[in-house]
Formats: sequence, C-alpha cells, structure tokens
Amino acid sequence: ALLMVALASALAYNGRYLITQFKEVEPLGYLTGEISRDEYLERHRPEYAAMRFINHHVSQNAKVMLIFLGSRGYYCDRDYVYGDEALDRVFLSSRNAEEIDSKLKSMGITHLLVYEPLFSRWAKDNLKQRAENSLKPFLLNYVKIIYSKNRFSVLSLENDSS
Repeated sequence: ALLMVALASALAYNGRYLITQFKEVEPLGYLTGEISRDEYLERHRPEYAAMRFINHHVSQNAKVMLIFLGSRGYYCDRDYVYGDEALDRVFLSSRNAEEIDSKLKSMGITHLLVYEPLFSRWAKDNLKQRAENSLKPFLLNYVKIIYSKNRFSVLSLENDSS
C-alpha cells in the first residue's frame, strides 16, 4: 500500500508538472498547423523576430555581434559572434566613437543585435563618463537602427541598411 501511495504521488507530481509545461509551451497550435513555425517561435522567444529580420534582410556575408542574448544565436542564419566577451575589449577600452567603430570593423562585424535593457544597464554601470565621450557618439554617428521589436534592436555598422 505504501508503494502504491508513493507511486501515485510521483505520478501526480509529474502529471501536474507536465500539464503546467503543456499550458506554457502551447504546442497544439503549431502541431495542428493553426500557427506557423515563425509565429510559434516569436511567441516563445522574444529575440526571434529580430533574428528573422536578420535572416531575411541582412546580406549573406554579414557578421552579427549578439550582445546580451546569452547563447541564443541558433536561429541566426548569418555568421555571428557572441559580443558579451568583447564588451570590455571594444567599448570599455575605446577612447572615442571612432575607436569603437574601428575595433568592430577589424573584427569583421557589420551588424549588432542588442538586447537593449541589459546593454543600457551595463553601459550605465560600466561606462559612466566614457558613455558621453564614446558610446553616445558611436550610436549617433556610426550605426543605424534598422529593426527593433521586443526590446531587441538590430544596428547596422554599414552606411546602408543591408
């Protein structure tokens, strides 16, 4: 009887977890074809809309730096690097906007995909005075916002929007 109670408890706990996950993930709309793969992913991955924009509107030879996206570059069909490690090398050690631009271009970077809330907080906490001298001029004069949704922005380092 004790074994049956333990087994029933384990099944109930796992069943409750399974039902909660099923409600959160909502797979039926996708599995039945009611919503597309893109719609499903955009619903559950806030960065996906920006990735899709990159995949459809940024040139094939582009190189994108992902800043504060964790390790979620797997939906990006362009060459990409994780930029979190480069923040010190590029933004903290640069004396001015031209130097930031030069360092990014020397790495082959053509675009940035930035999660704005974390980047803003990082800049506020780490750059302080340098933000006025280098980051703001860089953002104003060397990049162009070509897409923004769900607090994820795609910035082009090139003069055009490709």
